Amino acid sequence: MTSDFAQACVMAVLATAALLGNIVICLMVYKHSWVLHPTNDFVISLALSDILMVVIPVPLTIGAMIMDSAQFYSDTTCSIYGVFNDFPKMASIFTLAFVAIQRYYRIVKPQEYEKTFTPGYSVIILMIIWVVSGLSSGFPVMVSWAEYKFHSEYLGCYVTFKWDLQRSIWNVSMLFVGIVIPAFLTFNCYRIIFRIIRGRKCEVDPRVNARQMFTSKMYRLTKTFLIVSIVSITCYCPAAILLVVDQLFSLHITLIAARIAFFSTVVASSSKVFIYCLVNRPFRRELRNLINFIF
Repeated sequence: MTSDFAQACVMAVLATAALLGNIVICLMVYKHSWVLHPTNDFVISLALSDILMVVIPVPLTIGAMIMDSAQFYSDTTCSIYGVFNDFPKMASIFTLAFVAIQRYYRIVKPQEYEKTFTPGYSVIILMIIWVVSGLSSGFPVMVSWAEYKFHSEYLGCYVTFKWDLQRSIWNVSMLFVGIVIPAFLTFNCYRIIFRIIRGRKCEVDPRVNARQMFTSKMYRLTKTFLIVSIVSITCYCPAAILLVVDQLFSLHITLIAARIAFFSTVVASSSKVFIYCLVNRPFRRELRNLINFIF
């Protein structure tokens, strides 16, 4: 019990840091939109996804740690947990993939970027990402293939399928669609981008000088989101793979493995403000000014 309480306290501290950090990110984008422009809409989307994660499923998991888990989750609570534990993470992964695509076009194909990424385009894309993420996470329950049930080893509620074949097909499909494919797109885009930075040959408009078009701000933003992508995907992957493998092969993972996986998702939610400060000097300067103004 003492160990459970200590782990709950650590998770509560991380969740509080994530909540405050992402609120600060939203304030920074509102007050100093130029710092992370033209990725402001994506930054807000990532912050909102993290906020949803730490204000709904994380407190419920903390409560399950220190209380009787089986009594803590009602049917309604279980459904709420199941929905908001899945789609914010999926929305974050998809958003990071689209940021990488945007950076790719901005640097590799700047003329096409000006034609394609018009004002309001990113908002439409983000709306599609959120709708698709929400529908995907709850689709098996909506079509009565499965239901949300409490799993003591996960300290939470997850989709539980009625038939093994549906479970296997769905879990493998979501692993590829929700993790593998977006991660491949993300890192492949950054690989091409940084080949241009190093002056290597790649497919780029010959009329555009790669070194001249790659300004310090573009480099800063690209580096920032590359690090955010690495940290987020690295933190989300263990939980996703662990859940899929466990359900496919009925391994019955231990509480320790489940908690490590859940801790990693909370770390992903709390890390972004620190990455922005570490990599992006203007963000760090304006954040310091904001803190001095408040205190």
